[in-house]
Amino acid sequence: DNITVLRGTEVEFSCVAVDSDFLSFIVNGTAASDQSVIDEGFIQIGIENIDSTTTRRRNLTVTALTQYNNTEIQCLAIEFGNLEPISDVSDTGVLLVQGLLSSVGDISYYFINSLSLNISWNPPF
Repeated sequence: DNITVLRGTEVEFSCVAVDSDFLSFIVNGTAASDQSVIDEGFIQIGIENIDSTTTRRRNLTVTALTQYNNTEIQCLAIEFGNLEPISDVSDTGVLLVQGLLSSVGDISYYFINSLSLNISWNPPF
């Protein structure tokens, strides 16, 4: 899923998993714990237990800047089983950062009748 935010907005992604011993985020294919991702301003908040079961949550925050437009975010959940770890990766979420809008270049229109006009375009991100 995509999340669209205004430039400068603080964005928080949340990952919740059941029966997982470890949760982490992946930002554009790189672990959020990697120093390069941290230096970009992505901050993982510690893992917390939601209730008395094995349901855990971890959050990732970042201030939405124009250079983060189309950033892909995933959650990695790992369960350390008896034989070997079992991991699962979430679907990809895409961060769309809307700054000052660019001019629209792909506008199209047609007249429905003498009183109506249909106009369409893709929003400029």
